[in-house]
Amino acid sequence: MHNLTKQDRVDIRILKTTADGQVELRWEVIYTERFGQARQLAYKVDTIVVNQKIDEAGRPLPKILRIGSMNEICTELGLAAHSGKNTKDLRRAFLQNATTFVDARIKYQANDHTKRTLEACFTRYSVVFTGETLPDGRIADAVYVIFNDPFWEVLNNAPIRPLDRAYMKQLPPTAQRFYEIISRKIFAALKNKHPYAKLSYAEYCTYAAQLRYFERQPVQNQMNAIHQPHRKSGYIAAVSYEATVDTQNQPDWIVSYTPGPKALAEFAAWNRGQTMIDPEPVETEDYPKRKIAALPISAPKPPPPPEPPPPPPIDEALLAELVKRGIGEMESRKLLARLAPGQPVLEQLEYADAVLRHPKNAIRNPQGFYIARLQDNFPVPEYFETSARRKLREEDEQRRREEFMERQALEIAYGEYRREEIDRYIAERVPAPEFAAAVKKELARLRAEPRSVRFPPQTLKEMADRAARTRLAEQIPIPLLALDEFIRRESSTPATPA
Repeated sequence: MHNLTKQDRVDIRILKTTADGQVELRWEVIYTERFGQARQLAYKVDTIVVNQKIDEAGRPLPKILRIGSMNEICTELGLAAHSGKNTKDLRRAFLQNATTFVDARIKYQANDHTKRTLEACFTRYSVVFTGETLPDGRIADAVYVIFNDPFWEVLNNAPIRPLDRAYMKQLPPTAQRFYEIISRKIFAALKNKHPYAKLSYAEYCTYAAQLRYFERQPVQNQMNAIHQPHRKSGYIAAVSYEATVDTQNQPDWIVSYTPGPKALAEFAAWNRGQTMIDPEPVETEDYPKRKIAALPISAPKPPPPPEPPPPPPIDEALLAELVKRGIGEMESRKLLARLAPGQPVLEQLEYADAVLRHPKNAIRNPQGFYIARLQDNFPVPEYFETSARRKLREEDEQRRREEFMERQALEIAYGEYRREEIDRYIAERVPAPEFAAAVKKELARLRAEPRSVRFPPQTLKEMADRAARTRLAEQIPIPLLALDEFIRRESSTPATPA
């Protein structure tokens, strides 16, 4: 799928025909001009990140698969997170992978040992970035891929290949691609108890989309650079070349690889921990006189891994919420143990409740719906009021009501303070005849108003008295506190015990 050169353009076309001219294998890769050829970063994204997620998802594989945030992908690839350039480069790499078109006719053996044929023109998957909308209406909280049917069918039916992904991460792209090709041959050789695995140089160049040479020294120089990391790691113990010609009578070499301690350990570990699959058949006549009865699988055992930390305690309140919704207790415990730290489980359950209550959502398996939402760590929309948000809102409204009532009480107290201060000032500073004249003037003004007929005489006199006091307070500079000053004074005054 990928051009592993840094600059050169490579056209990937593989065509094999039978003796009578029938197409036995066809594989052609077409890149889009807009995003360019899928190169080394796109290759690492596919083989290290996407394929790892595919393996972890199990079978049957979901059509929509969460890959992770850009920062998580950077960390997985050993790139600096929170880097605008790395994020931009990864986005382009994903788009290169998603738009790479394949015209294929291949045959493969499925998990059920039936022979299958894939004959189609397709792209492998679509990509949805964070913030974009997924087909089910969700807003993507990370990068997702949506598998297209031909590729999805192969993934669900083809055997899993025994690859050490931790080892792949350490390798440069060309050495990693070599490992993907030769590992199948080495696995088959060890299974069939042969001392070495064979691979023709022409076949390797075809499947690795690598420049092919036709002279021995350039071939060895090219391959030695690719072999070097595998020799250093102990995956390959020895390499030898045997000159030959290919079907077009062009110079070629059969390269024999002796498995090293790492390859032996990898084979033994796979057979201990995985179900054996049938690798590519090895023709026994390729190994005359050199076939051996058995190969020792006695590579040094790696030190045991450190004890995993104890699982976090299960939140019994959340456990009760799951059980209340019809999920079994054991399944609920396992589910809670797998969830992300700090995941807002209760809020996600409450939002799922609201979705289930909606009359247009006829969901037949509510328990499965709850489990899927929690496993996907589906973000709760901001507009949805969870019980926690409702409690915060009610507490805020209560605080606002209390502040309003307190302010109202202070404003009433301030009105009383003003009246008392005005009355005291007038009693001490304004002569009685002057005040009486002011009251008489206000009374005459009130009686001249049409509305005065509605008030009894005594009420009018009280209104005139208060109006006269207010008018005098406006005309005479009576020393009064402003409202804010009064509130500060009252707030700092200790309350008097009842």
